[in-house]
Amino acid sequence: MSRLGLLLLALLAGAGAVQAKSVAFSPDPSDFSSPERGFSVTYVCKAPSLQDLVALRTQKHVTLVRQIFCMDPWRTVPLPDSFLQAADAEFAEARAAGVKLVPRFVYNFDQAGPDAPLDRMQAHIAQLKPLLQRDSDVIAFVQVGFIGRWGEWHDSSNGLDNADAHSAVLKALLDALPKDRMLVLRYPRHKMEYLFDRSNIGADQAHNGSDQARLGFHNDCFLASDDDWGTYSQHDEDTLEGQKAWMARETRYVVMSGETCNYCALSADCANAVNQLARFHYSELGGQYEPKVLARWAQAGCKPQISQRLGYRLRLLQADLPDQVAQGYRLQGSLSLVNDGFAAPYNPRDAELVLRAAKGGAELHLPLAADPRDWQPGATITVPFSEAIPSSLAAGYYYVFLNLPDPAPALRRRPEYSIRLANQGVWEAGTGYNWLHSYVLVGSPSYNGVPWSAQSAHH
Repeated sequence: MSRLGLLLLALLAGAGAVQAKSVAFSPDPSDFSSPERGFSVTYVCKAPSLQDLVALRTQKHVTLVRQIFCMDPWRTVPLPDSFLQAADAEFAEARAAGVKLVPRFVYNFDQAGPDAPLDRMQAHIAQLKPLLQRDSDVIAFVQVGFIGRWGEWHDSSNGLDNADAHSAVLKALLDALPKDRMLVLRYPRHKMEYLFDRSNIGADQAHNGSDQARLGFHNDCFLASDDDWGTYSQHDEDTLEGQKAWMARETRYVVMSGETCNYCALSADCANAVNQLARFHYSELGGQYEPKVLARWAQAGCKPQISQRLGYRLRLLQADLPDQVAQGYRLQGSLSLVNDGFAAPYNPRDAELVLRAAKGGAELHLPLAADPRDWQPGATITVPFSEAIPSSLAAGYYYVFLNLPDPAPALRRRPEYSIRLANQGVWEAGTGYNWLHSYVLVGSPSYNGVPWSAQSAHH
């Protein structure tokens, strides 16, 4: 039933007594775009046009673009202003198009060219810091880059395949990025090496701004072989399975990304691919490489499922709300959701209820004490709320929405950057809100709730 129909039923029935109501939701089986997740598209040493980026998002559901920034001409000299200005323009186009970038800065995106000396890398990172800070709103995460072929931390022509050089580059990059953005490593052993620690991050350390909480992964040879072509080391003190189990635990709380690079029985088997994507909590996967693997997944029928489940896929189960509340009291209830994706959201994300007046359309935004980064796959998620209704709010009927916006001021009211829930009839494309198929009457004098002022200390 439409929002207007529900409201008319309420008006006809009257609203004398307070009633709690439960609303159930139907799943939406379709594929659609939602921010910071999914198959990505890569651009190497060139910038996509604004039209290209808009088409990727609107026609192919792409919200992540890997941008390889090539610095080959400046291996021994400072980056020119023209390079920094061009990079800033690429971030601005991403912002205008409603997508986010996954940058990697490299000196060598072929198999023959050199990288740069360590002191030059550090100087370049210092030059890039203002750019990375200024444009962090449209940075999903950053691939570590800089060292070696493809910026993948092997075959350095300047002798940087060692722990001291790795540590220096990591320290510089972590300092250059805002504390709420992650840096992803090609090899899991390099995180252990940098932290001098083989323990896993836990829920109590997740998202706390520490180096441990900010180092994720990009496995660019996912399912290439038993060791993913060197992703897991045959020479590590732990077994391959032990290393994989460590990675599976770690990626519950840090971002996991990558691509396939070799067609073989491991990568071609759909059931195995889906199981491994879930095990390692993949949020992003290259959508262009390896073509044979991607074609096999499409032929075998699992690519649509992978496309839908990369990252989070949040689905409402039930909303429990009162049908009326008085000004100066609390709107109390709960939401139940499930995450059908492979991973939880990894960047900061706000959650709020939005009450929109049926007459006039004025909106009240009520922040929820919930962090979507805690919404792990599989388990039912309960979000209780007890939100103060201002005494000045106009009486009347209000439609109720759940909004999961990007907290960055420039993106907060951009629907392209709000999470879309996987339910039928909830998404409002013009605002990025998810309608809870509910309304609430504000201002009934018979409401017998608890004054919000009495509970404010416990909110």
